[in-house]
Amino acid sequence: MKKCLLIISILCFINTIINAQAIGTKKEAVLQLVEYFCTEDDCFIKLKDINNGKIYDFFNFDEKTKPGVLKEIQDRYFKNGETGIKSFIGKKFAAVLEFRKIDEYKYDEGSDAPAQKTGKKQNKWMINSLNKINK
Repeated sequence: MKKCLLIISILCFINTIINAQAIGTKKEAVLQLVEYFCTEDDCFIKLKDINNGKIYDFFNFDEKTKPGVLKEIQDRYFKNGETGIKSFIGKKFAAVLEFRKIDEYKYDEGSDAPAQKTGKKQNKWMINSLNKINK
């Protein structure tokens, strides 16, 4: 019985190591634009990984993200409002994701103040690039 528990523990430990993500690891994904809108204060985007259902938003973009399609969506929205981006909703995009160590921010929901760095870091999948899929 003890040998069995030891073997199970070792297998679980090995599985944890195998599934651990290393900083700098990159992967490709196909993301579908589910939603994009702006309020007076901010804009919101929702992209869904078509393979695993994971949702990505503006918190998955940072200064290392190449502007590309995101800039085009924003430009069209600011020029024509929601009607300007209707053709993007439901479209699929090729994304390159990178597992990075990023600054953690604190947001005060009841305030208009910008987010403040907490001084902590977090590991997170970030979008490096987002490109149209030609179909």
